[in-house]
Formats: sequence, structure tokens, C-alpha cells
Amino acid sequence: MTKGALAVRPGPDDADDLLLLTLSRPREALARARRILAARPGPYEASVAHQAAGIVLRDIGDVNAGVRELRAALRLARHPGVEREADVLASLGIALVHAGRTAGGLAALDRAVQLSAGPLAGRVLYRRGNVLWTLGRYPAALDDYSPREIWSGRLGR
Repeated sequence: MTKGALAVRPGPDDADDLLLLTLSRPREALARARRILAARPGPYEASVAHQAAGIVLRDIGDVNAGVRELRAALRLARHPGVEREADVLASLGIALVHAGRTAGGLAALDRAVQLSAGPLAGRVLYRRGNVLWTLGRYPAALDDYSPREIWSGRLGR
């Protein structure tokens, strides 16, 4: 931001705000995602919109539709300059586990951990830990929840 420039708050349909709505106001998030996608946005915005739609659909029980949306988000997240692959992989991993594809879901979560750094790595580890806990893999889940990951420098790459 240049000196003297005003900070601009994103508009109500801004893609970055969309993921925040998926848990608090899922119907609104899904409607916004559909509006964003109808406007034919660039790969970053489309990836966020597909991810939001996938999260909502997964959470309301339409897991297969959620997986399809998240796979679309992942394709777009891999475009040069988008840099969203780790976050989308974590969401996809959870959806795959919900769909009964545990091995594929855990593989996606593992890859998300490998690709992430900083605060995103902490969020991805927390999500993987929740999945591992749900699967009854308590020691592995506790490892993901452990602050040792942070102190070891793993998250600060």
C-alpha cells in the first residue's frame, strides 16, 4: 500500500471472505460461491468459490458433490501464481474421508502438510489431527496437535 492510500475493504462478494462463511452461514456461502462462479472469475477466485461450495456441500451431507467441487478447486489452485494447493488439499482430504475414501483422504492431508508453511501449516495440521482423532488414531492426532511442530521450526519454513 502506498503512503497515504486508504485501505479498501473487500466487497460483499469478495472471494477471500467466502471461506469464513462456510461454517457460520453455509447457505449464504454457497449462494455467494455460485454467484462468483457465474461471473467467470480468474483461477484464484474460482478456486476459492469451488472450495467454499465443496466445504458446504460436504458438511450438509452431499459429500460426493463436495468432492467434485473440491477437485475443481484443486485444479484451479495449481495454476501458476494461485498458491492455494495446500489449503484446498486439506479440505479435499477431509471430504474424501467423509466419503469413505480414507486412504486417499489421508494422502491428500499428508500432501497438504508437506506443501504448507507458517500459519497455514498449523491450520492444516489441526485439520489432519481432527480427522485422525475421528478415525481413532489418537497418538498421531496428538502429534499433529503438539506445539513441538511449531517449536521445531517445521511451521516456519
